[in-house]
Amino acid sequence: MGDRLDSENWLHGVLKRNFDTVIGIDISEEVLELRKYGYEVYVVNAEDFDLDRKFETIVVGELIEHLSNPGKFLECAKKTS
Repeated sequence: MGDRLDSENWLHGVLKRNFDTVIGIDISEEVLELRKYGYEVYVVNAEDFDLDRKFETIVVGELIEHLSNPGKFLECAKKTS
């Protein structure tokens, strides 16, 4: 993961450099490693999440093709906007 963090084009790094607040979610607990680098991340199911926050922008990368029901993700995302 360290080599990704150093990449100027790594999506998560680009977002963090350009937005005041960036929050990430993943179903894998490995994402929690990013906390030691200053990322705010949570382990949740993308088809059933509620972070109890509102967002102006939602960026989805490398996710839709992994979901059994993408519509559930879109419903959750709609609730946060």
